[in-house]
Amino acid sequence: MRMPPRAHVGLVAAVLLCAAAPRAQSCTAVPSDTPGFGAPSSVPFGNANPTDPVFSDTRYQVLIPRALLGAQPFTIRDLQVAPAGSRLRRFAELTVTLGHCPAGRLANPMNGNLVGPTRTAGTRDWLLPTAANAWTPLGLPFDFAFDPALGDLVVEFRVRGAGAPTGSGTAGLRTDQSLPYGWTTGGGYTGNLFQGGGIKLRLCTDTHGLLELGGGCPGSSGRAPVLGYSGSAQVGGPGLDVLLSDGPTAVSSLAVLAFSFGLRTAPLDLGLLGAVGCTTHVFGDVTLTTQTSGGSATLHVPVPMHPFTCLPIWNQWFVLDPAANAAGLTTSNPGRVLLGA
Repeated sequence: MRMPPRAHVGLVAAVLLCAAAPRAQSCTAVPSDTPGFGAPSSVPFGNANPTDPVFSDTRYQVLIPRALLGAQPFTIRDLQVAPAGSRLRRFAELTVTLGHCPAGRLANPMNGNLVGPTRTAGTRDWLLPTAANAWTPLGLPFDFAFDPALGDLVVEFRVRGAGAPTGSGTAGLRTDQSLPYGWTTGGGYTGNLFQGGGIKLRLCTDTHGLLELGGGCPGSSGRAPVLGYSGSAQVGGPGLDVLLSDGPTAVSSLAVLAFSFGLRTAPLDLGLLGAVGCTTHVFGDVTLTTQTSGGSATLHVPVPMHPFTCLPIWNQWFVLDPAANAAGLTTSNPGRVLLGA
């Protein structure tokens, strides 16, 4: 579906699959809303070295007691962590599983800790910027229905080639001594179990946010186009602008913004088309076109006033740049728009 340049798109009303929000702007920090406190840990996301023989390839589980989450079932739509440093995290593979554990404790082997209904999603070659001492969304690509009647919540991460080689501060995530966890290096099925020191998490039922991920491939200027956001994804708010910068500056170019309602588990290599080094994590479910000016462009997207909680919307710019490569095409980093209250 193609729309005219600088089209104003009512994303909620026109194309999204939405459900009535059970509660507005609701996030629960576990065990407390203190993202700047707690000893940092190199598990599960590694340290500054993505090839570290111990911490770059792990399987990790943290137990969230149902007593911390209330007595009523709810749907988790966003998952956030608390990094101790501001660094660009790299994952050759990242898999997230949310599930139930009726036993009330973690056990070894690890497979037995996910007994009830679960949801799993994985992605490859993922670049995630994280901000120090602030709740940072992971870009959860699915909803998970948690029911305390089925047990405690277990959040599992499996990572390969994980680390944060660039940025400032330590690469670890903040922890709390009240959270039980277990982990093993190499992503195996048995691991060491610990009574406390699991990573802090923030679970959101309904929230809004704009997440700019890492990536992109260099164009004729030597720089990769950059996708950014301004404004707000709050339902009924002023709307948001999707920004493009660092595009080709020699001439005005066609730029295509892709909206994707799903996320590729592995990036599509556009080198097969001649765009060497360029990839995409998104599908072109909806595309908008515009012209760059000085290497920049802006598309405004309103968010209608409806009490809905919706699926995340992924974005990426595709920019025509004849001098860049054989395909004459470059890509920006992907981003995620999460509509909510």
